[in-house]
Amino acid sequence: MAKLGNTHVFRAKTCTEAINKATAKLGKNIRIVKRRDVPLENLFSKLTAGKLGGDVMEVELEVEMGEAKPAKHAPGPKRAASEKSAGANPNPLLNKTYAKALENAVRRPCAVDESTCSIGSASAGIAGRLDEMKRWMEEATRERISLREEMRMLLTLQARGGMPCVPPEFIDEYRRLVEADIAEDLARKIVESVHEQAGAHGVGAIRAALAAELARRIPAAGPILPREGRSTVVALIGPTGAGKSTTAAKLAVDFTVRRQKTVGLINEDFTRPGADYQIRNLGQIMGLPVKSVSDPAQIVEAVRSMRDLDLVLIDTGGRSPRDRQGIDELKRVVHAVEPDETHLVLASGASERAMFDVVARFRRIGFDRLILTKLDEAVAHGGILNLFSKLADGLSYVTTGQKYMESLVVADSGMLARLVMGMAEVADGGVKEKPAVGVE
Repeated sequence: MAKLGNTHVFRAKTCTEAINKATAKLGKNIRIVKRRDVPLENLFSKLTAGKLGGDVMEVELEVEMGEAKPAKHAPGPKRAASEKSAGANPNPLLNKTYAKALENAVRRPCAVDESTCSIGSASAGIAGRLDEMKRWMEEATRERISLREEMRMLLTLQARGGMPCVPPEFIDEYRRLVEADIAEDLARKIVESVHEQAGAHGVGAIRAALAAELARRIPAAGPILPREGRSTVVALIGPTGAGKSTTAAKLAVDFTVRRQKTVGLINEDFTRPGADYQIRNLGQIMGLPVKSVSDPAQIVEAVRSMRDLDLVLIDTGGRSPRDRQGIDELKRVVHAVEPDETHLVLASGASERAMFDVVARFRRIGFDRLILTKLDEAVAHGGILNLFSKLADGLSYVTTGQKYMESLVVADSGMLARLVMGMAEVADGGVKEKPAVGVE
């Protein structure tokens, strides 16, 4: 409290508290001369300034002693409530002033009816402001973390070659391609090429243009076509575990049941337990001739014995890409037979580095086409595009499961491109379109 001539100055957080201080010091017969809001100069007010509505304010009242006068009229409901809140003060001037002060007091700390405003409600208002400040700080923290992660991703992409120079809608598609395991530099080139050539607008048009560009980059060699008038010999080669024996069985079923061709099976795979039994069991079920061989001379004789059939499938034993001796042995077998077509079988779930290593090491044997197996086991399919971005060999078939009839699919560039982009999916033993949802 400070004294200015015949008046006294009281300062408090709210008008109610200031009046209480004045009445406690001077008694209830006081008159408010002046009221003003003054900023509260402390650390809390500086921290909250500009964040939750401005500086924290205090109320300053300048009061002087007054004389009590009897009430001339019965107080109304609002006035009676004000008197009750003020402790039923008999001074009508003070009651009127007190009610007006309550109406203007605690503008931000609490927003309650003037007849019920109190120190408790003001405290509750301050608690509400503190909760609001806490929510603001939590939201700001989340935004800061999100921006930090976004910046980290952009810096990583920039370090690896930079973001594509395309509009924002193309950037979203670029990210989807990268998430599909397409190499970042390749995805960037594809997106920039589509933007320069097509200049498509709208999500639907952009995705369609990208699918067409991806399809152009996946060479489809078509299925095996038996020659007229003579037997067609096809050899399957590849590393261990790629699925050669299962693929040979699927081809035999496809050509026997669907294409009505006569098929013979030759098994050279003695490295994997059960491979010979699998081939022989299939031959008994389908009524197909099956021969098992172990050296080049035997395999040549087996092929000659089946020269009257439409198609002869040779299932060779799997060799490790790093087994140079095994690769040389397989090379002698294949060259002795001189097949019409040699298909390198790769598992699509293998790493990109492993697939390139297999291709490089089996290139010494020689092959005409590729078969990708186990599409249903791959988490993403961008590796298909990475593979053919560096190879000129065509893709003949893909396999999508264990079912003999449904899971052998002739390679289709367009469908595989949509599979890479997530517009198609492996389902029911094949590759099928996804329904378009939310695409403009």
